[in-house]
Amino acid sequence: MSNNNSIVVMQVCDGFTDQILKLSFSLFIRDTFNRNVKLDLTFYDNNKKDFLGIDNREFILTKLFNNIKFEAATQEEIQKSKENFIDHSFGKDKILSELKKTNKSIYLDHKIVWIRYFYNLDFTKYFLLDDYLYKLLNDRQINILNDINNNESIAIHIRRGDYIYFANMVNIKIPSIDYYLKSFEYFYTKNKHSKFYIFSNNIQYVKDNIIPFIQDVYNYEIIDGNKEYVDFYLISKCKHLVQSNGKFSEIAFRFNNYKNKELISIDNSDDIFNKEILEKYKEFTFDRVKFKSYFVYSDIPLNSIINIINLIDKNNIKNIIQIGLLDGVEIHNILNYAVKTNKNLMLNCFEINDRELVGFDVRNFNDEENKKFNLHINKTPMDIESTNIIKNTIDFILIANENSSPLLIFYLLYMYPYMKDDIIIVFNKLNNINYSLFSTYLFDMYDGEKSFFFNFSEKENVGYIKINKNKLLALIKNISSVSFDDYNNKFFYKNIFDIRDDYYNYYDIESAYDRVNNLKEYMQKYNIEYEESIIENIKTNIEEYNRNRFSLFKEKNYNTIYQNNIDEIKIMTNNKIDYLDDKINKIQNRKIKIFGIDNFVDRKIIYIFGIKITIKK
Repeated sequence: MSNNNSIVVMQVCDGFTDQILKLSFSLFIRDTFNRNVKLDLTFYDNNKKDFLGIDNREFILTKLFNNIKFEAATQEEIQKSKENFIDHSFGKDKILSELKKTNKSIYLDHKIVWIRYFYNLDFTKYFLLDDYLYKLLNDRQINILNDINNNESIAIHIRRGDYIYFANMVNIKIPSIDYYLKSFEYFYTKNKHSKFYIFSNNIQYVKDNIIPFIQDVYNYEIIDGNKEYVDFYLISKCKHLVQSNGKFSEIAFRFNNYKNKELISIDNSDDIFNKEILEKYKEFTFDRVKFKSYFVYSDIPLNSIINIINLIDKNNIKNIIQIGLLDGVEIHNILNYAVKTNKNLMLNCFEINDRELVGFDVRNFNDEENKKFNLHINKTPMDIESTNIIKNTIDFILIANENSSPLLIFYLLYMYPYMKDDIIIVFNKLNNINYSLFSTYLFDMYDGEKSFFFNFSEKENVGYIKINKNKLLALIKNISSVSFDDYNNKFFYKNIFDIRDDYYNYYDIESAYDRVNNLKEYMQKYNIEYEESIIENIKTNIEEYNRNRFSLFKEKNYNTIYQNNIDEIKIMTNNKIDYLDDKINKIQNRKIKIFGIDNFVDRKIIYIFGIKITIKK
């Protein structure tokens, strides 16, 4: 230990795994640089709460591992060391250089441990779980441990609580239910004797949203009622892990000594679950395209692009309609596939944006690609009669997220005479509260063949339905009766030319009725069923919005709750509708909208433009 009076103060805060990382780094400093390291533990004196101020945070690590000794820094030492404050922006090399200077005290911000070099340090040698945590287990927990050791054990970690709200704020991907279900299927397919041990800080969520799908299929056990360090220890003993968001289970699994251990995370799930088709289509798929001097990334994740192409290939698709250009990368992939593999495929794209095309320049297409691509600029599917598209030929529709508003009712009805009897529709941004609910209604209520493409994020799911067009028409009739909120209803009547411009400053009710009357004539012309009901429902929506449109931007309670609408429509369709309860739970409690920012369900604190606001229930 250095003989001078300089010290290194390490800031420690948050929960169990954060404490492991920060004390490991502190031990690394002590061992490597022979520095006197003390801990800033004021977080636990002043706060002791999680992100939402609900669950207690306690500095517990040195109590559990009493072989590890550290002094707590005094306030005087903390203030003195902050004269040389170091955070993660310094970078690895500069931080290591500063630590070598033993003649001055320094203060290390807690985020330093996220630098990859420090995060990947071997901390398992400092924390001997078997020596210190095993002896803390009770008889019930020892029985669970023995069961884990004697089975092909897979830990399923489902983290909810404060991290979900934090992730929503900073746009971190949250594992979807489909991510977990696909993980169950993956391990069970590899070994029919697998047993799944489910760990969560919200067991009720697990019982409501996961168990109904697995209870008659897999061998599982819910692990409940333990201290977090017990769950941490048990997870470390499972042979495999399905990781949630956050660090808890990931850090636990780094203590796993099983030779053939396997980890599934959001980061590697694409490669694991889509390995076969990734290999099949990798030669002509990519997730970015050069546009002038910069790269544009796909609006749809690469694994979903590959799944879309796989869907096109398996179903021998010949005529695709894409509504909206997305960011162009998807079109490059589809055309590249068409030229090399599917010689008879034709892609028609309707784009209402008359500005320079976003994401790519059509001049980048080669001659072969141009032969397979028709761009209908400044047009929507409502202009389909003015194109060269032949009736009864459309077998695939790809919908960009900004075109999934209730106006999609119009688009699908105008395309109806041009559809084949059976059609595939792909939706982007399903179950994303930041976008329209219309696609989500259609997807959730359909009881036939459908699937997500396993993007595994609650915010970015891409999925498809394979549907008979008469069944689609019946669903459109039922959904047209739904009273959508202000944000979505404006798409019913707004004279849209470029939906990205002038969202809230232009209203044209007269044009709205003209559009409805034109639709009525069109449906009569082609003898499209349910014409009277659909037209009447749309008019009701327009009238309702015209009455309420001046309340836009004001805090208001939405009378239309997703659950209620689903219940009503279920009656209309004789209870044959299949929908996902977890998606409904997220939407049904959305009551407050402030300047377009949605309040999170059951949240006590929100941040608007950086201002902390406490919401009283």
